Amino acid sequence: VVKWGDGVLVIPGPSRAGKSTLVLELVRAGGGFLSDEFAVIDPQGLVHAYPRPLWQRLSKTRKRCWSLEELGWSPCGPLPVHRLLLTRYLSGARWNPVELELEPALDEIWKEVRYPSCRPGVRDWLRRAFEGAQRLRGARGEVAEQLPGLTGDV
Repeated sequence: VVKWGDGVLVIPGPSRAGKSTLVLELVRAGGGFLSDEFAVIDPQGLVHAYPRPLWQRLSKTRKRCWSLEELGWSPCGPLPVHRLLLTRYLSGARWNPVELELEPALDEIWKEVRYPSCRPGVRDWLRRAFEGAQRLRGARGEVAEQLPGLTGDV
């Protein structure tokens, strides 16, 4: 989860999809670090920070830990979701996403929800969070080349 402007970009996905690398590059480009591991969403659909160090996989056997200080983390209140990025890194890919309707996007997100049975109504929380957001799905290549499209900048 990265703060961008007055809202957040949420990037759910399976392990090894390139999420941590994407979060790190977004922070380097001026975004605010909120979380690398979890998108904490409240019943109103707002996203809260979950500040823990970011672990970036460098190879099959090496990882790098980025501290909160290195990431420039600072507290902020809960924020609305502006953009949902359902993406994974694919070498040489160009960011050319398709826009998703709400229910198919929720189906994709649901695959990544931890312990959904512990929180009755959590799908409604997700619906509130993502109904006003732009919901995009597509493969991406290197972040630096595609940052404006990922963040919504013109």
